[in-house]
Amino acid sequence: MYETNWEVLCHFHICGQMTGRRKRGVNKICWASYLFNNINDKSNSVTGMAPSTDEEIAERITTSTSSYKTELNEDTFNPDIVFESFHHQARIPISERALLAHVVAEMLRGTNAAA
Repeated sequence: MYETNWEVLCHFHICGQMTGRRKRGVNKICWASYLFNNINDKSNSVTGMAPSTDEEIAERITTSTSSYKTELNEDTFNPDIVFESFHHQARIPISERALLAHVVAEMLRGTNAAA
């Protein structure tokens, strides 16, 4: 489950950086357009996202997002561990498991908001 959440969050943050974040997160249309090609084009079939190239990833990474270094113990990670940018996750299209997990989470969030 951790890997699935990690995958969704990496892509969510990539989308947020690419499209701009609003007060409550990423615009749902922007998020859907990030996840699925041709979602706004009725003349073409909707397809899943394509992997990003190394050049595209390099363009997105800024100094502030190039890496993350733990300062304290964080869960099972000791201080001074360096993680690469979440942008590297874009080399792999989001998995069907992560898409399903996100859809279910959105549905549950929508039901709780209505209650």
